[in-house]
Amino acid sequence: MSRRDVLTPTVPTRVLLAFQALALLLLLAWLLAFLAIGYPWTMVGSSFDALSYLWMADALSQGVSSPEATFGSNLLFQGRLPPGYPIYLSAFGAGVDAEGMWRANLAQIAAVLAMAALLCSYAWKHTNSGLWVLLVALYTLAHPMITPWSFELFSEPLYASLVLAVCLIATSERLPRAWLWAGLLLGVACLVRSMGLVLIPALMWWLAHRSWPRALLAGIVAATPAVVWSQLKGPPGEGTGASYLAQLRMQLADADGQWLELALTQATSLIRSVAPGGLPEMLRLVLGAALLLWFFRIAWRERRSPALDTLFVLATLAILAIWPFPGYLDRLCGPVVPLMLVVLIRSASSEKAADLTRRPGIWWAGGSTLVIMLSMLMTLASLARPSIINAEQELQPYGRNASVLNAEDPTFVAQVHLASALAARGLSDQIPAGQCISTTFGYWVRLFAPVPVKDTVTPFSWSDNPCRYIFLVNLASPRDGFSGIYPMPLPPDQYSLVFVSRETPDKPMLAAMIERSH
Repeated sequence: MSRRDVLTPTVPTRVLLAFQALALLLLLAWLLAFLAIGYPWTMVGSSFDALSYLWMADALSQGVSSPEATFGSNLLFQGRLPPGYPIYLSAFGAGVDAEGMWRANLAQIAAVLAMAALLCSYAWKHTNSGLWVLLVALYTLAHPMITPWSFELFSEPLYASLVLAVCLIATSERLPRAWLWAGLLLGVACLVRSMGLVLIPALMWWLAHRSWPRALLAGIVAATPAVVWSQLKGPPGEGTGASYLAQLRMQLADADGQWLELALTQATSLIRSVAPGGLPEMLRLVLGAALLLWFFRIAWRERRSPALDTLFVLATLAILAIWPFPGYLDRLCGPVVPLMLVVLIRSASSEKAADLTRRPGIWWAGGSTLVIMLSMLMTLASLARPSIINAEQELQPYGRNASVLNAEDPTFVAQVHLASALAARGLSDQIPAGQCISTTFGYWVRLFAPVPVKDTVTPFSWSDNPCRYIFLVNLASPRDGFSGIYPMPLPPDQYSLVFVSRETPDKPMLAAMIERSH
């Protein structure tokens, strides 16, 4: 049976056209919502990594030797994040001023649109079906990697674009020396996300079935950019955080014998991470389990001569299985989700495509289509919440990022960002000359504060805090660790409130400044 459309033999053409029309309508609606929310508002929230990328891009835009770029240069050469994504942002002129943040926003939009175009091209190459292309696009765009995480400056959309391009180039039969270009492009991907390093052995293994010399050379080419950058970088700076391996060791040490609970959290997070967003969590867990079991079955069947996309998915899942931050697996897994979907569709439409002509196969295919469309509908509903669309004008620039879209009360989180920004701008009126402030959100406050800001890695470790003044931001999120003035191990008689920012006197604290007593 041809791969043109495995549903064609048993589904009327009018039904297929109706599904395609509905899928295309949902895709266009998502693109409009994405552009409406992302443009022209800056996608800058409170994420440590996203703000680090912005400061690094600012240093590259201004010149790393510029005195005004000292902070970003330190992050670039002594931080833990690779330079590929900041280089990409700087090509658009990204920076920490208002125009620079707007340009960073345009760069992120361009990365998402490029990823969408590449995944459509890749899905078409392997399915030759317009409906399957649309469904893969809907599934991927509804995935948490894009909604809501791409509404901040995270590198996954750009990394996903590069991984898709590697698969397209490596398997091309027309491009001369495709294996070499694939290795070079994978090297660029490793500079965008260091996780790409696990894909180098996968590419070499796939090429080794054709030529060992080419496999070795491609591996060297792919690894060279990361090796060169590691040599150019200086030693890790203070406050950059431990490596992921060190974080994993700390997590295991802190488990205190609760290995089963730790493993269960990791496993459920990984299973759920391959499912699209918008759906109830239990449904995501069931759907993710079914997809992974199906994928592993295909991978086992291909074990003697696996496809490149199969190897890339396996390598990524292997590293994510031990990733020390399970709460972020739904973002990190996103770049290989379209590859996994194409593997599943390719398998279903090849040697066992005839199974889909039977009634159980029709129910399976139709049910899958409806689940994907339901996920996109629920994703669109989350983007179209009145609290986001009808937000007050002053809140709108602060209500268009992942931390807001993730929140149960988007308006409150936007109010936190706005109040904190306004309070930060007024710090020079509250802080005596020559004094500094410290905060656990130093990267964010530094965007607005005209006074020296120190980042407090360990929240309020008073014994070695370099500043008398502490700036507090309430993100109202247990994940971020703040709820009111938290944590405050210092006795009340050892500090005094300088100011508290609230929407109204009876509402929670949005931002506050305290002064340590001597």
